[in-house]
Amino acid sequence: MILKMSVVEPCWYIQGKISGVGVEFLVDSGATTNILSNEVYQTVIGSMSELQPADIKLFGVNENEIFVRGIANATIKFEQCKCEVPFLIADLDNLCGVLGMEFLSSQNCMINFDEGIVKIGQYKTKLHKQFQMKDQPSGRTVCNQSIHNESSGQSLGHHANDPDGIALTSPKSG
Repeated sequence: MILKMSVVEPCWYIQGKISGVGVEFLVDSGATTNILSNEVYQTVIGSMSELQPADIKLFGVNENEIFVRGIANATIKFEQCKCEVPFLIADLDNLCGVLGMEFLSSQNCMINFDEGIVKIGQYKTKLHKQFQMKDQPSGRTVCNQSIHNESSGQSLGHHANDPDGIALTSPKSG
């Protein structure tokens, strides 16, 4: 008999904005670089530097290759500060963006899990925990992530009940 189990793991995120578009970034000290999903890039393309070619192979934790479209810079606004950040633009299934060691070390970040903050240079921003489920034994990650455009009031997101689906929705009135 084979039992299929789900494992729940905590993931830590910080909220930032690129050109007014709210983006949740996974804080990942195990990632060497910063990654922005192609979906988010297409939403904020006008505010980022031109996409440069990248001859880079990128692999996820499940050892599957992640298609990298190129490299571009973006200015991220956190609660109290702005940072110019280089990103690999890649096809991410369930994440909007990843801030890896490249960002964490260059910005002298300090993470305080007890207080729920990330100190970026001299500024603090809120850190929040979400839980992700991993189907076993496949290791497939099911996350609930979204991007929100304040100017249009629309959200583009992945939903836990449909991890491969994308829904474009307007905010509920009232």
